[in-house]
Amino acid sequence: MKILIQYIVFGFSLGIICGGACLIFCFATTLCNCLGQSHEILLFFLPLAGLLVVYLYDRKFKNQTLDTNSIYRYLTYDKPISKWQAPLIFLSTCLAYIFSGSVGRAGSALQIGSGLAYAVGAKAGKAEKVPAVFAKNIRPDMLMACGMAAAFTAIFKTPFAGAVFGVEMLVLTRNNISLLLPSAIAAFATYGMACLVSVPYTDIHTDFASDKFDPVAINFQTMWRVAVIALCAALLGRIFCLLRRYTDRWFKRGLKNPFIRVLVGTGMVIVVTLLIGHNECNGLGYAIAGMALDGETRPLNFVFKLVLTLITLGCGIRGG
Repeated sequence: MKILIQYIVFGFSLGIICGGACLIFCFATTLCNCLGQSHEILLFFLPLAGLLVVYLYDRKFKNQTLDTNSIYRYLTYDKPISKWQAPLIFLSTCLAYIFSGSVGRAGSALQIGSGLAYAVGAKAGKAEKVPAVFAKNIRPDMLMACGMAAAFTAIFKTPFAGAVFGVEMLVLTRNNISLLLPSAIAAFATYGMACLVSVPYTDIHTDFASDKFDPVAINFQTMWRVAVIALCAALLGRIFCLLRRYTDRWFKRGLKNPFIRVLVGTGMVIVVTLLIGHNECNGLGYAIAGMALDGETRPLNFVFKLVLTLITLGCGIRGG
């Protein structure tokens, strides 16, 4: 019974704290992305934003472990998560969107959620007013599962997927299905807040909620097409992960100085964007999905988005 109460208390608390912060992040990044998409001239200031990000990460906090892998280092090697992780990834991702860098935000939200979850756990463990049964039994994997579930739900507004994702991510370090309960509580606490505050996501959510899509149209023909698309998307995801690794190596081997590296990389982003002739593939890239729903997408947009994201992240810009 004590464990159940602990799960409920921490799941709800982390859902409110981590989920609330990630909802603010979602709101901020949506506005920053709209700003970057509507003012194309901001793209030419991306090198300046890159220099600031590199200064903060590679110079001022170079001894800190400020990335998504900090989750695994914390669970596997008991290495603390830096207090700078959440605010820096928040700032750097917003800068990337304002100046049309091609990054995602799900990975950024995971860093914010996990960083805040760690901070809450550290505070609760030291606080004198926290009941001993809670302070004594704070589980690192529970903190990370709840923080990531809240983050995922805040970004995609999908509590069921968020709850499973919070546990699924930890399979790489340990397998504990009991974490599904606190993870689900955190996810639904975040979902409740998302429904109350009406966070501006993208037009995609509006389109799916409209009468444009007919559930009755789901049949065998639809399902086999979805299966093929899923396999192609999974393959593309694997290719992206592989290329991401090699792109990082190429940039670091060819350009040792991180400031030169980010200047060259952001310059490449500007040139590629100008060659493409539009900025639909910059920023979040949700414009591509929105156009696809209307049957207006350009066939090679997914390739352009892939290239721009690899360059942006490889040269030192931070994001999801």
